[in-house]
Amino acid sequence: MPASEADYGDLIDAIYEAAAAPELWSRTLVQVADYVGAAGGMLAFHDPSGPGSFIITGRLREDLDRLYIKQYTRNPYAVALARAPANRLILANSLVDVAEVRRTAFHADILAPQAISEMLVAVHPSLTQRGSSGGVSFALTQAQSDYRDEIATRMRRLVPHLARAIDLSLQVGRPSAKASEAASLLDALSGPMLLVDARGRIVLANRDAEALLSQVDGLSVGSPDHSVLCASLGSETRKLAGLINACLTVNVEGHRHPGAVRVTRPSGKPGFLVVATPLPAALTASWGALQQARALIQIVDPAAALELQAALLGQAMDLTQAQVRVAALISAGLSVPQAAELMKLAPTTVRTHLARCFEKTGTHSQVELARLVASLPAAVPSKRES
Repeated sequence: MPASEADYGDLIDAIYEAAAAPELWSRTLVQVADYVGAAGGMLAFHDPSGPGSFIITGRLREDLDRLYIKQYTRNPYAVALARAPANRLILANSLVDVAEVRRTAFHADILAPQAISEMLVAVHPSLTQRGSSGGVSFALTQAQSDYRDEIATRMRRLVPHLARAIDLSLQVGRPSAKASEAASLLDALSGPMLLVDARGRIVLANRDAEALLSQVDGLSVGSPDHSVLCASLGSETRKLAGLINACLTVNVEGHRHPGAVRVTRPSGKPGFLVVATPLPAALTASWGALQQARALIQIVDPAAALELQAALLGQAMDLTQAQVRVAALISAGLSVPQAAELMKLAPTTVRTHLARCFEKTGTHSQVELARLVASLPAAVPSKRES
């Protein structure tokens, strides 16, 4: 049915609301798609160098966004649109060899799962320069493609408004920049951390988390689309899923207490503690492409944390590296003979190091030393020579 002028007026209001509050773009893209008769929409920027790319979707599959950004920002359409005129409605299939595109992994991984047959695109000049491309696009299924002329007519009325709204949004705060700020914040924090969306899928992992997951020792990422945190043991994977689901379903305004589960490591090293904390929507709304983040997942290696705390104590109290190692092992609950076995030293040598730890730190027992170590933050100190 043709949309009314009242519908059109409400939609224009919604477009300019998104301009002022970028967190509303996903909702607005859905409203535009409904108005013109498309399956869904996206606002995207394809940065050829990679880090600046972002995508905001409306009624398209959010679980494919991360895969798209990671592997497909230089897809056939994006490459062709980098040379297309700005602020003009374009049928994307007119720019590419459709039969060739259908043979690509991009089609198999992104287009086919969403039944996308055609896209109506309006390139934005501020997002399309020096090989980059960006703007708004609306996906059509095969059935909707039969009405693309009618859909295009409605879209042309909206293109100038969408262009102005994008300009305003870029002035308010570019979504890709916000995403970059969030990524930088996570990387600056000590320890492996992940952000997950409302479905429990990973939308961002900091460097420590990526390094840990690459070892596949207790934790890894699994299907769908390698975006779900999994444990090596099936029973612990189910516990992880339950933890994250519980975190995502609590009322974060009234319940901010995190939950945790223990994960076994096949290597035999001490297990991880996985902690999930809900994030208020208001906190992530300004993160642009990461506005779907709904929970923070922290992966804690208790043994590593104690080593860092002991090293910090060593830096302050002038402990040697051997003394720091003894302090860490004793604080982890090991006896002197057990610490000696791990360090490949004689028990008498370990007792000598322990006595020097007591003397330098002003403690008088293993319990006091352990309490002192545990009271320190797990911050990374500068390296010392033994």
